[in-house]
Parts: sequence; structure tokens; C-alpha cells
Amino acid sequence: MTYRPDIDGLRAIAVMAVTLFHLNVAGLAGGYVGVDIFFVISGFLITRLIVDEVKSTGGFSFKNFYLRRARRLFPALFFIVFVTFCFAAFVFIPPHLERLGGATIHTLLSTSNFFFWREAGYFDTSAEFKPLLHTWSLGVEEQFYVVWPLLIVIAMCKSPRYGAVAAIVGIGLFSFLLNAMFYDGDVGILRAAAPKIAEWFSDGSSTIFYLAPFRVFEFAIGAALVWVARIQPKNKLLLEPLAALGLGMVAWSICTYSEGIIFPYYNALLPCLGAALLIYAGQARYTGRILNNPVAVWTGKISYSLYLIHWPLIVFTIYRIDDISNPWVVTTLLLLMFAGASLMYKFIEQPFRRTSRTLSDKESDFGLACALFALVLVLPASNAWANSGWLWRMPEQIRMALGNNWENQSAATQQLARKAVADKGKNPGDNYVLLVGDSYMGDLFGAVSEPLKKSGFTVGAQYFDDSCMQHLNKNPYPRAALMTKLCQRDSKRLNDLRTKIAAAKYIILDNRWVMETIKDIDEFYEWCKIANPECNLFIVSRKVEWKDLPLVAARSFTNFNRGRVNAAAYSARLAGKVDPVNKALERKAKALGVHYIDINDFVCDDDAQTCDVIDQQSRLLVYDHGHWSTYGQSYFSDKIELSEVLLKTRPLSKSAP
Repeated sequence: MTYRPDIDGLRAIAVMAVTLFHLNVAGLAGGYVGVDIFFVISGFLITRLIVDEVKSTGGFSFKNFYLRRARRLFPALFFIVFVTFCFAAFVFIPPHLERLGGATIHTLLSTSNFFFWREAGYFDTSAEFKPLLHTWSLGVEEQFYVVWPLLIVIAMCKSPRYGAVAAIVGIGLFSFLLNAMFYDGDVGILRAAAPKIAEWFSDGSSTIFYLAPFRVFEFAIGAALVWVARIQPKNKLLLEPLAALGLGMVAWSICTYSEGIIFPYYNALLPCLGAALLIYAGQARYTGRILNNPVAVWTGKISYSLYLIHWPLIVFTIYRIDDISNPWVVTTLLLLMFAGASLMYKFIEQPFRRTSRTLSDKESDFGLACALFALVLVLPASNAWANSGWLWRMPEQIRMALGNNWENQSAATQQLARKAVADKGKNPGDNYVLLVGDSYMGDLFGAVSEPLKKSGFTVGAQYFDDSCMQHLNKNPYPRAALMTKLCQRDSKRLNDLRTKIAAAKYIILDNRWVMETIKDIDEFYEWCKIANPECNLFIVSRKVEWKDLPLVAARSFTNFNRGRVNAAAYSARLAGKVDPVNKALERKAKALGVHYIDINDFVCDDDAQTCDVIDQQSRLLVYDHGHWSTYGQSYFSDKIELSEVLLKTRPLSKSAP
């Protein structure tokens, strides 16, 4: 195929958008759309290759196609996976190495997008401890390679002139329709036919983000360009505004998109169509220089290696120093990324891509070598995945702290709250305390429910996420549309919540608050007073948090003791993230004339500069970024005297906002 330097320049834009986004460079919150630009490029190049071969030879060699793809992708990918796993074996704490073992196996099988789909979201804090998270896009692309050539060849055989175009348009529209059906997790047809399977897709945002069928329309946009690009204007100056428009669309999405939008779905159209315009008009004489200058072209040539190496480098840096916002750290990381990518391109990518395109003994050896290498890597990865991330690597005290089944902590710590939620709240008694909120409420319920009962209270619970409070006074309660899956679920619990609030003497609202939802407490308070005119409301602060508390504890390798870990936890807490939220919460409580409980007074001591995260038996009280473990619930149960707080309170007078 004719080489297009401008496409390498477009690759440069895509990879730098993703890289700078992951480095948290200000103003590039939508840099993740670089992956979608790659999908458009792949759709164009792969479809052009297939169509050209069928037209020129009358057939298509699937064997040679997949061999070329293997040479292109696997050597550099296997190298990065190998280096990542080896390095992690020395520095990762067991829970993180355990998850990496599973991710390694799925990456080698080209199914890492499925693995990460079943885990937490792409933008979660825990993503910073998943060095192979970025390989989800390679899984999508490799799955695309498996299916796409067969579809195009069959379509061209059935109808040489229009078959492929019709198939591309039809498949692209169907993929876009799937986004519309699944993005909110409320797939009515699937729920009616197979409710258990429908539950897999309840997290609609993760489903459409990670799974290949929901990304096919992006490849299809690039594929359609194979025919559209043949129609070029006679006056080449007309390409200039088209290229400028494409650059503007891509730049706008990179600079204005954020993590909270629905994606891909309709939001992906702007960067994808912008990339399509750049492919169509990228050879423009003047505007095209932005893409085909030597720096952009070189960056595009090494873009695959740069994409592979950038995220593991960021993860391992965060693992050691937490904060990478320092400009010197960002600059150093960029230099290391480019140096590493250049070396990988020269010594790994290029040698494998230069071999003959026909199947030979050398190519058979290549396939065998890849299989053996994958097998050698799968064995230790499987072992780490099956054996709790190799606890034996840690000193005894850390093994004691981290050797619990943290994966099941959520089920264990939320058990009491879930049981209370199932109780519909009928005839609860005069001293009924109702806890309302998310999983943080579940933590608190597990800690205080038994002491409250011993003090003569009856205790109830109801899950209700703070992001859903904005919908409370809407009549009727809105469905689907822009609601999260949490709000769809919570909408079904409103009647139970109303019944429980009506009977409650004390209502305790506890969530993992964010600034955007604090303003909606007014909505909750007004709704509460409709069900219970007294609405004796207590707002609980957001709990102290860390990026990952087990990691903070494990960093105390050389001198692991309770005092050292608790002091380290105080220094490593995300005060800049949590404290402003709690100050705003306290102001809101005062303005509404309701009670405020700072739960962190029981966890951290500002005078001593410590946070209680390890008990006397060296057991972790917090098992992730902020949720209490079962040990934590027991520990804080003795410290939080909520019954005294409730009994001593008196109605507050409402202050002016």
C-alpha cells in the first residue's frame, strides 16, 4: 500500500493524547479519545489492505494476514508484558500482583478487555495499580482482526461492487444501536429473556467502554473511508478547511471531554469523524504539515511501542512516589517513554516486520517461539493469580497484614447492612435509627448497629447513592436517559426508603460525597420532610481515604510496626481530595440546620499525626482506598459512641445559607 506519512502524524496525536491524559496534564481530560482515533485508523488501513488484495489477486490469504498482524503486535506486546510482570514481582504487594497475574494471562490471550470489564471502571483510583490496563484496547483490536477480514471477503464475494460497503454501513449502525441499548445497563429485552445474563451488563458504562461489539462503529467509520477517500476534489485547496475542521474536532474532544460522560456512544462521533476527516484530507498541502512533519511522523512510527510502555512506567512511578504531578517527574517520564519506545521500535518491532511476507521455516519458528514465550509467562502468572500474589515475598508482619481474603471483604463488611435493607422497616419502634447511603454507610452500619441495639435503639438501613438525590423531587422519577445504574437501582427502593424515613426518629446520611452532589442534600432534606415532617437528619462526613491503604502499609518494609504504619497513613491520606468536601458538607449542614458528624475524628488524630489503620494484632482496618475491613468495623465499633451522640443532640436552628 502507498505509504501515508500523515497517518503516522495522526497516530502521533492519538498516542500523545492518551499519554498526556494518563500523566494528568491539565486541559487534556479527554485525551482517552486517542484510543478511538487508533480504531478509526485501523479500520481504514485494515479494510484497505483487504480490499486491495481481493481486487488485485482475486482472493485473500488469511494465513498471511494473521501472520503480518502477529509480527506487528506480538513481539513488542510480549516484551512489555514480560518486563512488567518481572518488575511487579519485586515491587507489587500480593493483592496487586494477584490481579496482575490474571491480567497477564488475559493479555496473552487477547481477552484483557473482558478481564478489566469485570473489574472496576477504567477511571477508578485502582486503575493506577493495573499496569496492563491499557491492553484492553489491544484486546478489542485483536478481536476486530479475527472477525473483520472474513466479513469483508464474504461481502465482496457476494457482491463485488457494493457488498463490502453495505456490510460496513450495516455493521457500523448496528454497533451504534448496541450502544444506545446497553449504555444505561437497562436492557429490557435481555432482562426479560435472560435475567441472569442481563445482570452481567448492568454496568452499562463499562460494557460499552470495554467490549468490542460496541466499538465496531468506530472501525466502520475508518473502513468507509476506503471508498470515500477515492472521491477527491479537483481543487486541492478544498482539503485545507476539511483538515482544519478535523483537527478542531479532535482537539475539542481532547480538551473538553471528561471522565464522567457517556462513552463511546454518540460522544465518540466527534473525535472519530474528526479523525476520518484528517485521513481524508491529511495530504492537504498546508494544514497537512501539522501531521506530516518529521517529528510527528517519527512519533507516529514509534506510537505502538510508546503506547505499550507509557502506562506501566506511570503505574510503577506512582507505586513508589504517589504523586506524579511535579513537572520534573512528568518530563522525566516522557523522556524515558520516548527513549524506551525508540529502542523497542528499532530492536523489536522492526526486525520482526522486515521478514519475508510468505510463510517459511523462519516464520514457523516465529510462531513456535511466540507460543513458547507465552507459555513460559503464563505459568508464573497463573501461579501468582492462584496463590494470592505470592505472599512469601513479604516479611512476616506484612504477610499477616495482607494475608486475608481482601477480595471478599466487600461481601463480609456489607452483610449486616444488606440484611437490614431487606427488612422493610415495619413497626420498628420509637427509637428507630435509619442509616442511608452507599457502601460507606454499610461500613458504618457494621460498626455501630450492635452497640446501638444494646443501648435500646432499633436500627435500619437503606442504600441510596448521593448522585441520585437530584432526582428525588422529580415526578415521576426519571428512567434511564442520563441516570447511572445506581440511580436506576435506587429508584426501585424509593418506596422502602420513604416508609423507613417516616418511622425513623434519627436519619443518618452517609456517602462517599463529592462536591457535585453536596448541593443535592437540599433535595434529600425536602423529600425527607415530606415523608417525616421532623426529619431529624445527621450528615456524616466523607471518610479519610488513600490511593491504596495496603500499599501504604507495605511500604514500611524495613520497620513494620503499628506506630510507623499509622504515621505513614496520616502522611499519605488524600487530604486535598477529602478535606474540602467535608468543609463544604459542614457548611451545608449548618445552612440546613441539621446535625453533622465528622467520622474522621474517630479515625485520625491531627495532633499526633496518625490514622488508625493497623490494630494491635497488625491487621489492616482499611482494605482498599477507604472501606473498613471486618477488623476495622470491630475496631471502630468500640471507638464510635453513636448512641451518646444521638441522645445528646437537640434540634438545631436553621442558619442563613
